[in-house]
Amino acid sequence: MWTLNDGQRISFPNGLVNNNPFGFNHYIYTGLNNDKLPLYHRLDISFDYTLKIKNNQELGISFNVYNAYYRKNSFYMYIETNVNRDREGNIIDVKESIKSVSFIPIIPMLNVSYKIR
Repeated sequence: MWTLNDGQRISFPNGLVNNNPFGFNHYIYTGLNNDKLPLYHRLDISFDYTLKIKNNQELGISFNVYNAYYRKNSFYMYIETNVNRDREGNIIDVKESIKSVSFIPIIPMLNVSYKIR
């Protein structure tokens, strides 16, 4: 089964106020949910096999792969602040970058069942 979803809505700042006396930065937001995460898609594969054994007994084998092509879908994003300082501890440079965090990589699963009817 192939799953395709539009990216989830997310609130990102549209600006940054520097020289804030109370901290390194102050973000400016123009509204809620003003941006969205990238497109989400994954492929799940499943294989089921049932073997009939004597006297109404069954042996079932199921093999599944979640996210078969190991797509790193963004689960959430955040802003990382890197501060460079000189030897005395004075701030030289502050850089902001957007980081993406992926969730749930490829997951293979094997299930074996035995039934008596």
